[in-house]
Amino acid sequence: MLNLKDFQGLNIKEEWTSFDCLLKVAEAARNRLIVRQLSRKIANMDNQSGSSSNEGEEQITKGGKRLQKFLKEEKKEAKLCVPSPTPDLPMALKDYIIAVLQGSEIKLVIQKTLYATDVARNNNRLSMPANQTLVKFLREEEERSLERTPKLGLQVSLIYQSLKEYSITLKRWEMKKTSGKTCYQYVLCKEWNNIVNDNNLEVDHVIQVWSFRVNSTLHFAITRITSQGHRNGE
Repeated sequence: MLNLKDFQGLNIKEEWTSFDCLLKVAEAARNRLIVRQLSRKIANMDNQSGSSSNEGEEQITKGGKRLQKFLKEEKKEAKLCVPSPTPDLPMALKDYIIAVLQGSEIKLVIQKTLYATDVARNNNRLSMPANQTLVKFLREEEERSLERTPKLGLQVSLIYQSLKEYSITLKRWEMKKTSGKTCYQYVLCKEWNNIVNDNNLEVDHVIQVWSFRVNSTLHFAITRITSQGHRNGE
């Protein structure tokens, strides 16, 4: 069972919906399970090595603290916004993709909160950190194409939930961190400003990016979640 200690340091925001709260509870439960599994593993190792019970308990405590520190740092690198259970597309958009476009392989790629950098006109791009994507949405030949021609990218069609279609470019950026590690971001650009302006997207709006295939060709769809937990326009 979870208790108040599992939520220490959590800053609750007024705009959170009941769905957002459930996500935080699920995250706390996951972290606690990992700590428990690590603690048991350390205890078993100590028993095998002949450590005293006091030493074993001390190692469990240290191991738990190390994991909590790791999880805290992990949160700083990527603030995941993972819907559970996975939602479905708005019916009108889903019917249009399947019946009109003859689309298939519909996948939720990412749900994210828009930052200032995502809606700044001079940037003209939406970033999707690779470590926050929920599924593998690219085929191997598409990944290779992004690696070979990072500046050119892939030209894809994107449909907003209003059913308006856009031509957009998908790129993959390689980012070097101060720690020396490399991370990757998928970026939707070129026509992104038009999508922002046409659909009044703003900072703190929550959107979902979906992928689907039409005759095996990659397409994207975007929906926006309102502060009440419903899709905009529903």
